[in-house]
Amino acid sequence: MSVTGVNVLNNSGNFNSTNSSQEEVSLSNLPQDVIEEIFSHIGSGITPIQVDENGELKGSDLGLLMATRLKDAFGKDKWKLFFGVDVGEEPPIPPNIYEILESPCPFWEGKKVRETHMLVLLPKTINGESLTLNKLIELVKSPNNGNSTYLRYIKEEIVQKLGDNAIDESYWFVMTNDVIEGSRDKAYAAQKELVQEKTHGEYSPPTCLEALACSVMHHVIYGEHLLGRERPTFTRCQDLIGDYPVVVGGFASGGLYVGYDFDYASGSYGVAACRKFC
Repeated sequence: MSVTGVNVLNNSGNFNSTNSSQEEVSLSNLPQDVIEEIFSHIGSGITPIQVDENGELKGSDLGLLMATRLKDAFGKDKWKLFFGVDVGEEPPIPPNIYEILESPCPFWEGKKVRETHMLVLLPKTINGESLTLNKLIELVKSPNNGNSTYLRYIKEEIVQKLGDNAIDESYWFVMTNDVIEGSRDKAYAAQKELVQEKTHGEYSPPTCLEALACSVMHHVIYGEHLLGRERPTFTRCQDLIGDYPVVVGGFASGGLYVGYDFDYASGSYGVAACRKFC
């Protein structure tokens, strides 16, 4: 059995492609310890793929496809790998996650969900203590592996209102890697309605914690800036400071911005879309 486009985690915590799109790598030609290392870093929550004494994969092609599709999932294993923290019991990934990731993206025509979203585990605790916005901000400054970052600015009102809030339970979610098409130049109420109309209520705008987690987890692996500054981009979030939605974005080498805006139509302010799996 062979597979194209396998991504392998290097010593810096980044993924390097083992081959071009035209080439195939036969897993049976790889040493068993290499095979085990590759699949040890694939997103958790799926049935393990077994290798026989000849290095051939056991199980179905669907299992292999699921594994390669979930390689970017930021689950329990990656929290440990990149930040050195224990997130406790990991909730199961939805059994139909393969179908979800392979389905057409509801926001970008011609794309699949796996091409436009990131799958992230948001844990209730890290090392036995509640995960909060403040703790996440501190954690991403000095990861064990990968790319560090920090907040270049966060409004004090957000720290006071949201900084120490804990979540009720661990859960998986997918979030778009960008604000969705057609969401710029709109007020928040219209943006929220747009998200729900396109997905029949399955998606909503992200919370501040979800938007921050998705952005920094992608960055720690790849060094890329979602919701960046090349074209100034901020997602509005569910959380409100007074009557105004929190915004996350403007991500660049100088860090990430977390503030709130006065909810006017602006080309910089769109909305990302998030689907939570409970």
